[in-house]
Amino acid sequence: MRRVPVLTLLVTVGALSLLGQALILPGCSSRPEDPAFDNPFDPQGTTGGDPFDLTATASGNNVLVSWTQPAHPDVVSYVVVHSVDGQSYSVAGEVDHLAGAELNNFLHDAATPNATNWYKVQAISSTGQASSSTAVQAVRVDTPPFLEISAGAADTPTRFVALQIRTSVGDSLQIADNDTFANATVVAAQPGEDMFLDWDIGPATENGGTKDVHVRVKTGVLYSDPAHDSITVRFNPGFSILGDENGVTSQVVDLEVSTSTTRVEAAGVDSMRFAARESELATTAWTTGDTLFSGYTLVDNPGPQAIHGEFLSDFGFTVTDTYEAVPDDLSDASFSVQSHTGDPDLTDTAEVKLLSQLGALEMRFAENPSFVGVPWVAYADSFDFTLSDGEGLKVIYGQFRNFWAQSPVVSDWITRVTQELEVTFLAPRDGNIVTGGTTLIVEGLAVPATGYDAVDLVEVDLGEGFQAATGTDRWSRDWNIPLYPADTPVTLRARASIGDSVTATTSITVTVSQLAVAITAPDAGAVITSGSDVTVSGTATARLGDAPLDSVLVGLAGRDTVATGLGSWSLVWTVPGVTENLEVLVTATAWAGGESSLPDTIAVTITP
Repeated sequence: MRRVPVLTLLVTVGALSLLGQALILPGCSSRPEDPAFDNPFDPQGTTGGDPFDLTATASGNNVLVSWTQPAHPDVVSYVVVHSVDGQSYSVAGEVDHLAGAELNNFLHDAATPNATNWYKVQAISSTGQASSSTAVQAVRVDTPPFLEISAGAADTPTRFVALQIRTSVGDSLQIADNDTFANATVVAAQPGEDMFLDWDIGPATENGGTKDVHVRVKTGVLYSDPAHDSITVRFNPGFSILGDENGVTSQVVDLEVSTSTTRVEAAGVDSMRFAARESELATTAWTTGDTLFSGYTLVDNPGPQAIHGEFLSDFGFTVTDTYEAVPDDLSDASFSVQSHTGDPDLTDTAEVKLLSQLGALEMRFAENPSFVGVPWVAYADSFDFTLSDGEGLKVIYGQFRNFWAQSPVVSDWITRVTQELEVTFLAPRDGNIVTGGTTLIVEGLAVPATGYDAVDLVEVDLGEGFQAATGTDRWSRDWNIPLYPADTPVTLRARASIGDSVTATTSITVTVSQLAVAITAPDAGAVITSGSDVTVSGTATARLGDAPLDSVLVGLAGRDTVATGLGSWSLVWTVPGVTENLEVLVTATAWAGGESSLPDTIAVTITP
């Protein structure tokens, strides 16, 4: 059997017989043999193909759809379909098969109010196949209009509530507190829309009673079935001292009034009054009900004391409540020092926060327990305090007071450390040997000074004046190391800046070394006579820490000759004969460990 969508089955007459039965085709002269059990969905069986015994009953604003579960081994769930015209159905919901139960049900909370609602049920097999619904008798139920008091609340502290009413048809609504609709209020109906009406459910003599609301819809001369909802009278106001979480601080306080657990409103309080003794309430003037009663004066006694309150509800009866005020004697006063880094023991700035949580009105702090010249200031849970100059342990003293008491002197401490702006080299290090004629990445670090978040600029002097480096906290710059005729110490400098006023400079010295050679005689541009013997001499150096010199090769008018000596070398050159002045080049190249230096070259003129 192929799987057929549920909605298709709803509108196709003569659909699949169902759940494992063979397909019944119109006009066939025979049908399959009966199964071994009495199939409850067999149109020719004992149930006539409808085993559900479907019922539907209006239940408040909902419809309860109930049915008998068929005795079939492969039913896993049921689909309930709904219609408002008895023809076009849509799925209202699906429930699981209840193993071992005779009945099942579905509560439809989206029934069309004040209208006829139609329901059918289909069984679904483990493979997703649906039973035919064509043989199932639809059930009709006429629902009353939708009615709900105070968004479904179980009770109310006030007689003035909100009604939500919804109907699909009608000209007018009748609203009453009785099921005979005597003295009913009539309002225009708004079919298809949610109506929200302010409603007075009337007076009450005490808590616990139930107040009823009845609604029916009039269409022409006909009335709908009535809708009914009820709510319980529950007026239990309470009060507390506003802001007393840390104890009562003042003799004059404000009282926060509420009739709800969220302490945000005083609904239903018509009038209220407060006194130090319950017996005094009767002679105390009433004030208009509100969420706040300002200016209540406590008895001048630092011990716990009661406040009595009486509340007149808009229902017409009164309720009393008592609150115990406990003045804070500040005996457990304390505070803690907190740095901006969150470390309770160390700070690198002079600015710290002093944190407390007390029932105080004023406070003062100093690094001297005598508090000389230190004024009292208004209490706050957090106070910005500036430490004295210098590093080291800083002890801070504090004191608090309110109307009732003054605390002993308490203290806390923190250690202050400072950080100067600092710039350092990572590479090269002071005293390193670097190779001339190569490129080196010079890099380092910069640390901001205490009180500053970051370094603004780092500059580096590599022999050509200060130039900006790349980066700040970690900086770098490329250095094209020059060649020198001999090992040469070079000073490198780095400078960090924060703004225009905070700078720090550091320097290191490195030695530039390379395989080098120099001609010292004859002088460049010298005039020498042909046929004479001229001494060519010079110096050579190996790179520090590298292979020693092997030789010095001298080039004379195109011919190479090995010189005598290494660090100081020389050779005698017999100048060739010429018939006219001739300029020639003299070169020298040093060799060490298979590497050669850059040649040193001079030009001389040979005369006849």
